[in-house]
Amino acid sequence: MLTTPIEPPRQKRRWRALATAILVVCGLLVASLAIGVYDITADDFGAELVWITRVPRTLALVLAGAAIATSGLVMQMLTQNRFVDATTSGTTEWAALGLLLSALLLPDLGLVGKMVVASCFAFAGAMLFMLILSRVVIRSTLVVPLIGIMLGRW
Repeated sequence: MLTTPIEPPRQKRRWRALATAILVVCGLLVASLAIGVYDITADDFGAELVWITRVPRTLALVLAGAAIATSGLVMQMLTQNRFVDATTSGTTEWAALGLLLSALLLPDLGLVGKMVVASCFAFAGAMLFMLILSRVVIRSTLVVPLIGIMLGRW
């Protein structure tokens, strides 16, 4: 009896899907560089404008997206729950609280100082979330993100 392997076609489809996704993302990155109010083909300043503003903006967006995806994966691994990420654990709300308090209480603080305060508040919020999870008996996978949403709205 001859059996046909099922895995190779599935693996080929996964590789094709990954390659397609990478090409689409690269296309969107190139399109992002071309989008803006100022016409970059109008004069010599257009090329300089691309390197001064659009490339750093695009790189910042890519790095921010990668950081958010990584933090979501870490939160999922720590909580052993696939529904948890930085937004459903209250981390982003705690970072916003840190920014608000730094703007109100320390108005002369620079941008880097505000980022440090926001990061510290986000870390404290994530640790509080993990502390609450360690003390609560979890019977459903939906309870974990609900606790985080309640903590973020508190």
